[in-house]
Amino acid sequence: MILKNTKVSAVAKCADFHYHIAPLLNADGHAEVDMNTVDIEAGLSFSTRILPNGNIVPYVTAVDVKCNINRFDINIKLWGNLITDIASAAEVFFVGTVAGLLEDTIRTTLSTTIPDTINAIIAKSGGYAPMSHNLIVDWQTPEPLQVTATTIGVGVKGLYFDKLIGEEEPAVAIPDMPYFDIAHAESW
Repeated sequence: MILKNTKVSAVAKCADFHYHIAPLLNADGHAEVDMNTVDIEAGLSFSTRILPNGNIVPYVTAVDVKCNINRFDINIKLWGNLITDIASAAEVFFVGTVAGLLEDTIRTTLSTTIPDTINAIIAKSGGYAPMSHNLIVDWQTPEPLQVTATTIGVGVKGLYFDKLIGEEEPAVAIPDMPYFDIAHAESW
């Protein structure tokens, strides 16, 4: 699945910075970077993993993460001491470096931080979701999320049970859950 967002506006702020240039020569102050044309694209890949309790749950991986900040549509504002004010006049010389650092941060966040957080939340659930005081649903899935041009779907076990009694498989065969069917408008 590809998620794409173009021409996004963003602001990055640093409330307090300190940059040591030389003995007795320091830049201190505040910074703000206004970006008016940021293009972000990230792909998500879905698979499964087996948890220590034996349950199979979804696993998310980021792929093809891209970020581009238009260097001609960026405004860096610096406030602080005299050295910071002098550096502010030379903004044109380091706008590329600042944009590059911000792009790297965005790529790292989308490639690693967000998938790791999602996967940690899924793992912490153990493949179970509380529904009420004692009612639990076993939502583990033996197959990854399926994404097509028109649908997103995943088959889950979907067994509700009372946590005081424990999980018991039904004695009869469970019918297949209906899925989206383009031939039947009522499933839309």
